[in-house]
Amino acid sequence: MRKSSLSKPREKLMFTIGHDGKQSYIEIRGKRIASPQAKTWVSLGPGWRVLDNADLNKLTIEYRDHERSDVQ
Repeated sequence: MRKSSLSKPREKLMFTIGHDGKQSYIEIRGKRIASPQAKTWVSLGPGWRVLDNADLNKLTIEYRDHERSDVQ
């Protein structure tokens, strides 16, 4: 049977939406993971994906650990 390492339960993390005077960003555990550019979120590190909805009232933040993403 093939099992993906991504089948783990979702972990809830606290995040911050900040602004440094030049750009907005999303920060988790003290690390900036994404910033908005051209009406979309751009990842600032490997594995992070940030999506928003059309009303801009909901964010979905996903992380995929590339070192553990091999199918076993």
